[in-house]
Amino acid sequence: KIHGGHTLEFGGSIVHTHILADNRTDGITFSASPTSNFVANTGLGFATFLLGAPDTVTRNAGNTEGLLHGNVYSWYLQDTWRATKKLTLNLGVRWDYASPLINDYGLGTFVWETGQYVWDQKNPITGAAATINQAGIPPDRNNFAPRVGAAYQLSPKTVLRSGFGLFYDIFGSNYVQTQQSPRGNWPFAFPQTVSGLNTGVPTALFPNVLPGPPTGSTVPLGCQQCLNITPSTSRTPYVEEWTFSIQQQLAADWVFESAYFGSHGLKLTGQIIDNTAILPGPGPITARQKNPQFPPYVNNGFNVFPSWYDGLSLKLSKRLSYGLSLLVSYTWSKTEDISDNLSNASLGGNPTSNATRFNIAANKGLAGFDIPQNFVTSLVYAIPGKTSSKLANELIADWNVSAI
Repeated sequence: KIHGGHTLEFGGSIVHTHILADNRTDGITFSASPTSNFVANTGLGFATFLLGAPDTVTRNAGNTEGLLHGNVYSWYLQDTWRATKKLTLNLGVRWDYASPLINDYGLGTFVWETGQYVWDQKNPITGAAATINQAGIPPDRNNFAPRVGAAYQLSPKTVLRSGFGLFYDIFGSNYVQTQQSPRGNWPFAFPQTVSGLNTGVPTALFPNVLPGPPTGSTVPLGCQQCLNITPSTSRTPYVEEWTFSIQQQLAADWVFESAYFGSHGLKLTGQIIDNTAILPGPGPITARQKNPQFPPYVNNGFNVFPSWYDGLSLKLSKRLSYGLSLLVSYTWSKTEDISDNLSNASLGGNPTSNATRFNIAANKGLAGFDIPQNFVTSLVYAIPGKTSSKLANELIADWNVSAI
């Protein structure tokens, strides 16, 4: 809607996600022992494999699938206002809400803060009722993102621009990547390992290696990977971004621009190694754990990680004239974080490791994808030249040369 100096826009979207995820993990180990005839340093593991006489067998019992579904709602309102002949303002607000994904096959996870193990459907082993709401994560509906921008013509050849905005990460790794992680946890699935097979005369041969149907434990076994459902550390990640630039016309076709861009990420998605010792010290960690009844060193999502970016960009551009267009740009920047995002960890061969909840701040440093300097030049040139021959022009005229 255009009204006077205002151009009003509004819109939105509803996105429905329905996804099936699974990676059933089983393990079978074969050793040389069953084919060694009880003689040390003899036998062959491959021969044992051909006989079907394993040493160790692991299986996942129950359902490890994640059949997840949920909706994402987004709405925005924006006004581009030509306040004066020299000043234009952009004012807007956006709202995003991603409903926590429900796994139809059940969710089980360990909550470090309360020391409880919880599940969101009837317990298939004990018959106990659900102890949390489906999806587990409390809804985060407070995702209002303001936007403001300004462009001011300082002189006929000089323009100043600046802007600020918030951007919520509703479709990043915080969405399906994180929320599918606890599928297959107890009580909906559980691992079973049988070891020490066939150490004497082979007695456990395929296909009947495991002793009967699996029997689930009646007490929680911890989780392969937990889902963080604590309100303060499971909120939607977002980034604050701001910029200031000066554009200067140098000649009819030449423009120089200098720009500063900064951003600060907050509540970013990452993982911690959880249920570790609260304080370092010698000896077993059990006495120094808050919840020694559950296994240590489990991966747990944790939306508390910050990031920082500052960049200076210099750009020289020539609009198309006399058949030539040119762009020269240089960026000098620094990117810092505490944990590289799950989607880009180890880029460029840089190692990544997860913090614990007790040493997060100590992991601040350059991001694995930090690129301190970047220089790019590109050009397109239309080769001149025409002849009086239409046929010749088809062959030699209207060619372009481009380079980066």
